[in-house]
Parts: sequence; structure tokens; C-alpha cells
Amino acid sequence: MKNKVIFLIFLLSILCTGTIFADSWEVGDRCFADWSYDNYWYPGTIIETDGAQYHIQFDDGDREWLSSSSLMEDNLRVGTSVQVNWLMSGGYYTGTISERIGDVVFIEYDDGDEEWTTISAVKFIF
Repeated sequence: MKNKVIFLIFLLSILCTGTIFADSWEVGDRCFADWSYDNYWYPGTIIETDGAQYHIQFDDGDREWLSSSSLMEDNLRVGTSVQVNWLMSGGYYTGTISERIGDVVFIEYDDGDEEWTTISAVKFIF
């Protein structure tokens, strides 16, 4: 329940301060994209456009063509609950962003562990 409340606060703060979905995207733009194979949103970069379709290279190297409705600006803020690839070991665990400096984030995991990592290790369900 706590994670849902934090996420709702996150959404409300975005609605009050700006949009999470860009009006237009260009090659080189960073974004979060809805990976169609598991419905999590992962960080990536637009590497090509074709009309209303965008070719995303996810930070892990995977690629996928997506529409703009599957893209979101990177507006992850302190207090956002996310899934994080713990120590880049392949295992994802729930935690909260407690500090952010550019693409570097400090995660406080629900089990009490903590780590500094990058946005590349983050995923979430929207």
C-alpha cells in the first residue's frame, strides 16, 4: 500500500509540474519505454524514427520499435518506488529512490539494503 501511495504522489507531482509524455521525440532523446515482453518501463535512447514509430535501444542493449504512447520522459524523482537490478546481478528488488544526481541514484531497498547505482538499473510498472 505504501508503494502505491508513493507512486500516486509521484504522479500528482508530475501532473502539477509538467508532463511525463513528450509532445515529440528526436533521435538521441533519453526516455523510459514500455518493453512489450514484460510491460515494465526501462531506460533507453531513441536511435531512429519512422513517422510515429520510434526505435529504442534500451540501456541493456535490447531494441524495439514503439509508438509515442509507449515512451515517457525520465521524471523519476526522490521518493519514487522502483524495481532495481541489485548490484547489476540480474535480480530485481523493490526499493525507493532516496537521492538522485543526474543518472546516478541512491536506492533504499525494502529489505533494508542500500546502494548507489544508475538509472540503467531501474525498471517500473506504470
